Amino acid sequence: LAKKIDAPAKFFPTFGMSRNDGTPNIEISGNTFYYEAYDRDAVCIRRKTTRLPKLMYWIFEHITHQMGFAYESAHRDPSVPLRKLAFQHQLELLETLQYQWKELCEREIAETLDRHPYQYDLFQSKIE
Repeated sequence: LAKKIDAPAKFFPTFGMSRNDGTPNIEISGNTFYYEAYDRDAVCIRRKTTRLPKLMYWIFEHITHQMGFAYESAHRDPSVPLRKLAFQHQLELLETLQYQWKELCEREIAETLDRHPYQYDLFQSKIE
């Protein structure tokens, strides 16, 4: 799946060893998958599931999120809110992998934007 979207290895989670820098790490105990991230010993992400498809979504949601913001950084347009371009690219990548992942991520992004809407005029007033 990573090859399908040309995902850089630097965005992959670790397996069995946390870097303690916010990078997600996967642990398996019995039939339970743990998806966790620590940054300077503080928990950033703590999830667990017995369903491999759910774990795969978490992994690729994170990878495509990172790729979306890398894309935005390389294609910055001051007239477009940076999260908008990043989210659009992330959704395109997820759609390439699995349409249901795109739909799920769209709902999660919508929830985020309900709480923290785009700031279209954040820099506009400084320009004028």
